[in-house]
Amino acid sequence: MWKQKKTKELWILALVTLLISVLGTVKSLGINLPNPLDMLSAILGPYPRAVYSLLQ
Repeated sequence: MWKQKKTKELWILALVTLLISVLGTVKSLGINLPNPLDMLSAILGPYPRAVYSLLQ
């Protein structure tokens, strides 16, 4: 990648690798991580219900 001048892809790969390493280390230390789907449903929770009520 470096020789092909794909620095953007290289940075993304490095960041994803770092994120996975940090999450794996935190998980191995026994720290409970929140479920990302819970946060997503809390943020987007009212919108699907509003759309559903409009469609009925």
